[in-house]
Amino acid sequence: MRLQPLVGGSPRPFLVELAVNVDWSSDGTRVAYHTSNTGDPLLVADRDGANAKQLVVGEPETHQHFPTWSPDGQWIYFVRLPSNQTESDLWRIAATGGEPERLTQSNSYLGYPTPLDERTLLYVGEDQDGAGPWLWALDVETRVTRRLSFGLEKYTSIAASADRRRLAAVVANPVANLWSVPVLDHAATEGDVQPYPRRERWRHALPERPCTICRRSVAAMACGASRTDRRRRYGEVPGVRCWNRPPFPPMESGSRW
Repeated sequence: MRLQPLVGGSPRPFLVELAVNVDWSSDGTRVAYHTSNTGDPLLVADRDGANAKQLVVGEPETHQHFPTWSPDGQWIYFVRLPSNQTESDLWRIAATGGEPERLTQSNSYLGYPTPLDERTLLYVGEDQDGAGPWLWALDVETRVTRRLSFGLEKYTSIAASADRRRLAAVVANPVANLWSVPVLDHAATEGDVQPYPRRERWRHALPERPCTICRRSVAAMACGASRTDRRRRYGEVPGVRCWNRPPFPPMESGSRW
């Protein structure tokens, strides 16, 4: 990692080799980070990288990511992942060192701890069924978590401004579609996979026309499957049904509006 002066000049080395996930304290005097060495050692240093002190190191194949300062500078929150990297939890350790404390018992993916104040910690994570990730809030005193986001949006990361008054989040809106794979005498390739044809049921782009029954001008919102049937019955191209004026003519067997 290197520092680049804003006024120009050559970059210079910053922190130790393999340092990642750097976070500055609220007053800007200290930095917390971890390295990618065995156990992901978590360290604290002065703002210029000097006087680095190791706070905690995990077991071999254990990962410790996202070190984040508490607003008062007393704690460092981080995510600890076991070797399988699928069941993680939030932890914290005093900025001066000591034994780390486990804050959650979720045993699922967590990431991006973001303190709002001395008591509230936001983060993104999956639920116990593996759905998500969603946006969560943790009360660090009672250890109670609650889900903040609802719906289909997935929160993949979150961060707060220095004054904790604004949040920035990356939100994904997944879309599911049906695809078909042919049964071949060999393994199918990506080119063999095709989207399943889907019949468009509603057509919203039709112009406004008189109703075929009451002649009242209505917005054309016609079912594509019934246009041929309407042309045969009324000679209109295309006619539209007035949804507000019953009665309607009897429908033939198997037809629909």
